This record gives sequence, structure tokens and C-alpha cells, in this order.
Amino acid sequence: MNIKQSYRLIQLNESVRNQMEVLQNNKNIKELELLPQQVNEDNKYLIDTK
Repeated sequence: MNIKQSYRLIQLNESVRNQMEVLQNNKNIKELELLPQQVNEDNKYLIDTK
């Protein structure tokens, strides 16, 4: 199989764009982005029991 490099790069670029779009629209990714803020807010209310 002899595929031109330019064609492979175009296909790879399209694949990466599709993956990025899926990740940007993924609810779970958005929740993960909010997790550090939620943890910080929860830690304000933790009592140190050491």
C-alpha cells in the first residue's frame, strides 16, 4: 500500500478534528474540568481531625 504522505496527513488531521469535537462536546469532560473547583469548595467545610 503506497499512500502519499500528504493524503495521510490530511486524513490524520480530519481524524484529530473529529476527536477534538467529540471531546469538547462530552459532558463527562466538562464535569472533570469542574471537579477541582468542587473539591476546593468542599475542602472549605472539612474539619481537620488530626
